[in-house]
Amino acid sequence: MCDTDEKSLWYALQVVPEKENIVATLLGCKGYEQFVPTYQTDDHFRRKLKTGKKLFPGYVFCRFAYEARNRMRDGGGVVTIPGIIRIVGGIKPAPIPWEEIEAIRLALATKLTPKPWPFQVGEKVKIETGPLRGISGMVVRSDRTHRLVLSVELLRRSVAVTVEPEWISPTAVIHKAIDNARAYLTQQQIS
Repeated sequence: MCDTDEKSLWYALQVVPEKENIVATLLGCKGYEQFVPTYQTDDHFRRKLKTGKKLFPGYVFCRFAYEARNRMRDGGGVVTIPGIIRIVGGIKPAPIPWEEIEAIRLALATKLTPKPWPFQVGEKVKIETGPLRGISGMVVRSDRTHRLVLSVELLRRSVAVTVEPEWISPTAVIHKAIDNARAYLTQQQIS
């Protein structure tokens, strides 16, 4: 069933939370190449390394051929596997470059203990706790100590501050909801 020709690309499959391994096993049984990256965490109470934490919780990477007419050539079985919610990418699934999959595999193989990082450069965030609570800003960079440097606009000036990542939360979803509400209200006033 699995396509290994040049049209076969990597895709991210959103799956039911905590069912990544089951979905990966079912994909493997159908002959698809799949990948569920995991990393090790410290178990402070037992003083040993614990494995199996998902690097991308809720996602499984799978290699198959996708056809433009919203069908998969020889890969129709992918979305029929129990536990798969959707192929990530909107109307047309977006393939993931194989170099990115290989980079993740290499990082995991080197035992450098990669861990998930919830914030990206350019992302709008809001400081939820600490002395700057309530201020919104943008992630400018993340350094080795997992601190974020935010560009915060105060009095139309940019100020860089370093905050702990647990102090902040993403605001993109909030801003999008506000923008949608404003657009709706504006349209209601025009009507």
